[in-house]
Amino acid sequence: MTGRRKTSLDTTVIVFARKPQVGKVKTRLAKTVGANFALQIYSILLQRTIVQVSKIRYIRKVLMPSSRRHTGWFKRRYSRLGWFVRPQVAGGLGRRMEKAFMSELALDRCVILIGSDVIRHQSKDIEVARGLLSNGTDVVLGPALDGGYWLVAMRSEFFSIFRGIKWSQSNVLRMTVERLQKENCRFRVLAPRQDVDRAQDLLRSGWRGYN
Repeated sequence: MTGRRKTSLDTTVIVFARKPQVGKVKTRLAKTVGANFALQIYSILLQRTIVQVSKIRYIRKVLMPSSRRHTGWFKRRYSRLGWFVRPQVAGGLGRRMEKAFMSELALDRCVILIGSDVIRHQSKDIEVARGLLSNGTDVVLGPALDGGYWLVAMRSEFFSIFRGIKWSQSNVLRMTVERLQKENCRFRVLAPRQDVDRAQDLLRSGWRGYN
């Protein structure tokens, strides 16, 4: 695309995030463990995500808060660490992801979007996705054990996977794969990771805090 940057950084990694606030993050988890503990867990997962992405060299790092009101909070903490900060657009999850990819693919050849609530994902997962895109794969998905996905990476505009999906259901990954197959997309699916939405997710992961 004609608007792309003329730099050596050909990959953007986007992190969707929420400002850590009591009662505003991990609300399903909070119903079981309490709002304060849910906040503590989310804060740990967010910071771990920031650390893992920051280990990767030669990428453009973008933090996208869920609310425009919280852009300044993230900028004060992370801009000096090399992160660009801009808010997600309004609307459902599918629309927010599509708009994020639409804007970043106009600038970089490869774009990787991840969430901020996955336990034990590593920078190497993102590196694997980056390598697959560089070698001709169009879309890479990182499955979550609940049937969704925590990572989606693209070098081609297969935006149909963000439309008409009922999110937070156990068939999100399956429906996404079916759409990619219908469009003859060259895609790959990584090893699954555990995200955290409910108390049983913590038990299943053997949660030990920041490790």
